[in-house]
Amino acid sequence: MVTKEDMTISFLEELIGTRTKLRTFEFLLEHPICEYSMRDICENTWLSIQSVKNALNIFTEYGMLTVTRKEGEDYYQINMESPIVEAFLELHLKLAEVLVERER
Repeated sequence: MVTKEDMTISFLEELIGTRTKLRTFEFLLEHPICEYSMRDICENTWLSIQSVKNALNIFTEYGMLTVTRKEGEDYYQINMESPIVEAFLELHLKLAEVLVERER
């Protein structure tokens, strides 16, 4: 029998396994040419600073975001050159196609 302690976190779960990560990523993905501070992201997603900070750290670690520094704060932007971001965009577009076709 496999116990909870035996379970390892999958790559996908690590990337988008929580509502916070998903909402943060979707927000940034919907605005790919804009840069946002952590405070901006929190205000636009209604998520807590600590939750967003954790999500941003993971996305940055995997190269999904670029980070710039302005006015003493870090600003985040989707890294459109990331193969992970590219794969998510392809998946997003494919799912949209499937949903549109389903509505017909």
